[in-house]
Amino acid sequence: MKPTGFSLSNELGQTLLEFAISTAIIMPLLTGAAWLLREHWVQAACARDVFEVTRTRLDGRSGFASRFRVEVTETEHWVEGSARCLKHTETVRLPRLMPLTGEP
Repeated sequence: MKPTGFSLSNELGQTLLEFAISTAIIMPLLTGAAWLLREHWVQAACARDVFEVTRTRLDGRSGFASRFRVEVTETEHWVEGSARCLKHTETVRLPRLMPLTGEP
């Protein structure tokens, strides 16, 4: 005996309902994952740029182009670079190494 009122349109409606519910669950998860990956990518790029700008200044060169505003502070013993990246602050401090001499 066939159930009454059951037809192809009911199956299609059920399929569309399941698709809509699945999409409503999956899309926010994918959007959140993409946002998180982007934030970490920008933070890693910022950390790399801060290091490169600081190292370039330590070597006595200039001209490393960074898309972040890196502030470099120099003292007699170290060079420190710092930049604000999204919600994070990246700071790198590199010591000035004394040149090797033949004396102990």
